[in-house]
Amino acid sequence: MQRVVCDSRFLIVPTVQVANLASHVLGQCLNRLAMDWRERYGYAPVLVETFVDSDRYTGASYRAANWIRVGETAGRADGYANGKVSNGKKQIYVYPLRQGWQSRLCRESKLGIGELPRPEAPQDWAEEEFGSVELFDERLKERLLIIARDFYGQPGELVPQACGGSMAKVKAAYRFFDNRNTDMQGLLQPHIGATIDRIQEHKVVLAVQDITTLSYTAHACKDMGPINTKWNSAVGLMVHDTLAFTEDGVPLGLLDVQCWSRKPEESG
Repeated sequence: MQRVVCDSRFLIVPTVQVANLASHVLGQCLNRLAMDWRERYGYAPVLVETFVDSDRYTGASYRAANWIRVGETAGRADGYANGKVSNGKKQIYVYPLRQGWQSRLCRESKLGIGELPRPEAPQDWAEEEFGSVELFDERLKERLLIIARDFYGQPGELVPQACGGSMAKVKAAYRFFDNRNTDMQGLLQPHIGATIDRIQEHKVVLAVQDITTLSYTAHACKDMGPINTKWNSAVGLMVHDTLAFTEDGVPLGLLDVQCWSRKPEESG
């Protein structure tokens, strides 16, 4: 959204009568908007938007300046304009500042490892490790912190026991796992960023790699692969992680985790 600039107000008072003045002023502003924005804020916008109250204005000056009408707002039931009841709907006009603006706005921003902003005053270890997670829903973030604290309190237990026997927490945990906005790499990104911060405090760090298997043989799980030899029917997932340690063996956190299932036809 920071790539979209809103023209919140544009008005030439009725006493000024100059032909084409409105569209001319709009054009002059748009010609230098991207350049000025980059100079002031460090990045260039790709689109300008505005909203026109159709009960009071026609939007003719915007159309004359080549703005595009793309629709109207939902409005409201209790609106008033010029002393009479109005549906509150406004026309939406946009003006592209560069080609390919649709794909630019629809492209999800990708932050590199360690680029997420860190919590300034975390309440506990869970918020320190996961407080900057990007889930785009504050409820999911709060649930992640609750799950992390509960699972830390009873490591190795089944989900119901780790959740303290609360069915509400169990259901919420499984809903969190099933949510399409949660994935392993996204959840690990803030923790890896915290690990990088801790690494920077040491001159020498050991990055230790290891591989392990997660067995789901006794569970009815789909998309699992073989985790043993072809003579063994065990199935599950393969996990390869890189864990950072100090020279004295103090763990600093994970640097990388890869998880996959082997394809039976390729495993041999």
